[in-house]
Amino acid sequence: MQTPDALQEGREAYDARAWDRAYERLREVDGKAPLQPADLERLAEAARWSGRFAAMLDALERAHGAYDGVGATRDAARVALLLATLYWERRDDALAGGWGARARRLLEQLDEGPEHVRLHLMGIHPMLRDGRVEEAIETARGVVEDGRRFGDRALEGLGLVYLGLSTLAAGRVQEAGGYIDEASALALAGGLDLDTTGTILCATIFACRNSGDWRRAGEWTEASARWCERNAVNGFPGLCRFHRAEVLRMLGTLDDAEREARAAIEELDAAAPRFSWFGWGELGEIQRRRGNRDEAVAAFRRCSELGGEPDPGWSLLRAAEGDFAGTLRTLRRLLTAGDGIVKDIGVLLGASVPVAIGAGDLDAARGAAERLAEHAAESDTGFGRAAAAVAAGHVALAEQRRDEAVARLREGIAGWFELRAPYEAARARLLLSRALEAVGDDGGAALEAEAAQATLARMRASMALEPGIASAAVAPSPSLVTFMFTDMVGSTRLLEELGDEGWNELLARHDATIREQFVAAHGREIKHEGDGFFVAFEDAADAIRAGGAIQAALAEHRAGGGRLPPVRVGIHTATATSRGRDYVGRGVHEAARLVDAAAGDEVLASARAVAAAGDGLVTSAPRTIDLQGFRDPIEVVTVPWREAPAAVDG
Repeated sequence: MQTPDALQEGREAYDARAWDRAYERLREVDGKAPLQPADLERLAEAARWSGRFAAMLDALERAHGAYDGVGATRDAARVALLLATLYWERRDDALAGGWGARARRLLEQLDEGPEHVRLHLMGIHPMLRDGRVEEAIETARGVVEDGRRFGDRALEGLGLVYLGLSTLAAGRVQEAGGYIDEASALALAGGLDLDTTGTILCATIFACRNSGDWRRAGEWTEASARWCERNAVNGFPGLCRFHRAEVLRMLGTLDDAEREARAAIEELDAAAPRFSWFGWGELGEIQRRRGNRDEAVAAFRRCSELGGEPDPGWSLLRAAEGDFAGTLRTLRRLLTAGDGIVKDIGVLLGASVPVAIGAGDLDAARGAAERLAEHAAESDTGFGRAAAAVAAGHVALAEQRRDEAVARLREGIAGWFELRAPYEAARARLLLSRALEAVGDDGGAALEAEAAQATLARMRASMALEPGIASAAVAPSPSLVTFMFTDMVGSTRLLEELGDEGWNELLARHDATIREQFVAAHGREIKHEGDGFFVAFEDAADAIRAGGAIQAALAEHRAGGGRLPPVRVGIHTATATSRGRDYVGRGVHEAARLVDAAAGDEVLASARAVAAAGDGLVTSAPRTIDLQGFRDPIEVVTVPWREAPAAVDG
């Protein structure tokens, strides 16, 4: 017998977007007697947005069977279409094909309706992927018209957004913007389901980035992130985080960009593995800008393994190592073919200019710069104008039109400053330094080069992997840093008890809980291996505050019935040297050994960390411990956290 109170509580939690509570209450009812198909769909949605993807698929398959069993053919077809899409996103192509065939067979029994239109909608992505742009445009236009005819606002919005993407792929930037804006307005007006709204928001950001309008891309990224947070959804944040990483990378905050890219990869791997390559490609570009060749190569290769296109970052890396001719051939291919959804023509053209110059093909460089200027005029964005000015200046410099080079490069630098794009500005300043040296202005050349190097040092970036730019990587120097290591207690026993699926769900919750606290305390994630984190802080007080908040948040979760296990936290302040995103030095190894000496639920800090944190910190009496592999003992204290808040204010 179903429990009416529990069922009502589950429905109310669902309406309130309290996904964990909705899932638990609906699952409780379902365990006593099968839910009705509409409630099975609620259970599936709650499972999806709380990160329980296997449970989501199971509930949807049962909902399909329940609808089919009572002769609700249209609902059965609708759910089959959804399953086909979800299995496709998870790279289960055989299952996706099977559910698609099942949907088509059911729809053959019905008069034309919105579900038939959704079949047409599902065909647009393959059309764009295969370069059948005009076919995609006509199909999307038909979806919009049919959505309006059936009064289905979700179909209308999705049709508009795909019409915008298809038109953009055809090069009609202004026209595409009108369709995208209309779709976005429809989504923000409310009344659409979560999946449709999220899809429209993500597609809007894609359209902005692909037309070079990074300012709007940033605005929509933040709006999308707020929407995800407001609705407590865990399905779209992977793509939201990917877009946020792109914007942060453009703004020059590479540490934050890298953190978001890695989080995007984790979330996409769980929710929609077909799109994980976006995160890997972005991570590769971030590492390229840092000058970390091995890390960039590994990320770009993983992107390619997952079916993604790692260019132009991969091509720029190859060109920086001397393969100009081969790289130019790759970029030419990409400019005439490729996925119409994800291809960024402006970025590809911008990359082609230094590569063609390096290959000695000034005609190709000039042609790419001219095409970029045309694209910039069509898109009418600050990004396009700045990129076009720098490209024209670079070509002028290569052709020894030095005064023109100086003027165009200064124009581009001003544009990058307006857009707050420090890496691009630094690259242009190094080109300007060469141009000024060529006209005999040695003082101005030195000033531009020094300004560029100072910018790169602040960003912890390097031009070592930037083709055509003569700039050595900024030499690292030691600095005082506070390190935190965390380690889960009893992980092996839990893995055996919960099994792979249960363990992965628990680990995802553990990671999100810990990451939320140290990020809010301004910690920078260095590594995440297994169930442990390595985090760096500029301020020791922030690190200790984060350690207490982590323990308090975990304890609060367990008090509410959760199963997150105890974690030990070790904190140590020492001098270390930055190497790309990592740190090296004795202090790093001391901090790594320190966490081994901590107990579960303990925040163990070195005396040096406590001293660096300043006065007013309450701790236990100091004690001396030995660290494995070190001859000299170290003085440590336990930092009480029971009164610490469960969340740290940023």
